[in-house]
Amino acid sequence: MADDPEGLWNFLVELLADPATAAEKVGTPLVVHWTLTGDEPPYGLLGQAFQAALHHGGLRTKEGNGEIPVEWALELYHDIRRSLHLLELWDGISWDVFDEKLSDAGIKFLLDVQSRRA
Repeated sequence: MADDPEGLWNFLVELLADPATAAEKVGTPLVVHWTLTGDEPPYGLLGQAFQAALHHGGLRTKEGNGEIPVEWALELYHDIRRSLHLLELWDGISWDVFDEKLSDAGIKFLLDVQSRRA
């Protein structure tokens, strides 16, 4: 696939557009949206916002009636965000998440992910 940049692009876009788990199917589009729009909630409310999105998406604990714990929601958020960072979608390197700016290619990539959601 290294010899086929378009094929690699499509492969990665499809992985993000149609994630493997139910939690990722709810969480990934939300993280992509927040990344594109800059509308991510303040850090102090991030876990609760992500937890609410998972709940709204029908996700519960194995007991079937319990809320997903905020810690689990935050862990999933950070896993998804870390995956996006590994793709190096931002211009330059910043130690402060709030100073990060998506590159033009990063914007194009995430818009492609949004357009292919299953």
